[in-house]
Amino acid sequence: MAKNKKTNKYQPIAFGALPVDYINVTLGMELEVGNVVMSANAQKHAANKHPEFSQCLAFVSAILASPLYLGDDLQNDGKIEIIGKPHLLGFAMLIAVEVRRDKKGHYNISSVYSLPEDRIQNRKEKGYLKIAVNKK
Repeated sequence: MAKNKKTNKYQPIAFGALPVDYINVTLGMELEVGNVVMSANAQKHAANKHPEFSQCLAFVSAILASPLYLGDDLQNDGKIEIIGKPHLLGFAMLIAVEVRRDKKGHYNISSVYSLPEDRIQNRKEKGYLKIAVNKK
């Protein structure tokens, strides 16, 4: 008897280019150009941990194209935080991105979730978050 394959409701998503111009200027990094992807497993994890994940997903590309704040995620080595406040969403959201590219040259999103304003202000005051600046 053939086994039924489980269908995965999550599929990898490509969001376009990482905003390396913003990141390199704002955070003093030297990242190379590359696209940003989110694996099915990362989506499943984010959806299980953050109920607002599905609402946030539609705004990831827009925030990557024009981030409001950038930060070094000091608690998670090798990751940065990209934050935006999409007007239509009604709250700020954080995109956690690994700064080491995978074998295909992609940067990977590890999570996406809402971020309360008080946590943004706290991170700004501590110097973890900076207003995103583009060299152009």
